[in-house]
Amino acid sequence: MFQYVMPKKMILMRSMNNNYVGFRRQGKTFIIGVPNRELIKKCSQHISTSSKMFMKEVAFTNVKADINEVLPGFEDLTCEKVMLDTDVKLLIEKQEPEPFFYQQIDTEDFMLYPFTKNIGVVFIDRFLRETNKHLVLNTHVIAPAFTPELFEI
Repeated sequence: MFQYVMPKKMILMRSMNNNYVGFRRQGKTFIIGVPNRELIKKCSQHISTSSKMFMKEVAFTNVKADINEVLPGFEDLTCEKVMLDTDVKLLIEKQEPEPFFYQQIDTEDFMLYPFTKNIGVVFIDRFLRETNKHLVLNTHVIAPAFTPELFEI
């Protein structure tokens, strides 16, 4: 389903108050990962932690049955659903930029967040366009899995 080889590292943007750049949608938290410095540079010129972010054209599909083809190495997941959409438009409201820290993590660790931390991930694929009010990016999204083990005491 992913049209290209995933990078080994993902870059996360963290604000000065140590929050990741992300958003909430329908009661679910999503954080944004950026695969390369060019996209980081473009994004960091126009966004702040208060920038509103919207996902458009979202059509999640349960890919649990085809997990080896979609996310190789994730076949041992115990959740019933792996909700993924590989063609989501992310609109980020342009604001005065603020300073960010950049944290590199292994892409596989980032892709496990929906299953280990109950946080959805948004993987920026490419920059599409810039309008007066928004940056428009093409993304891949994995929704939080609500894995039962996360809620056991």
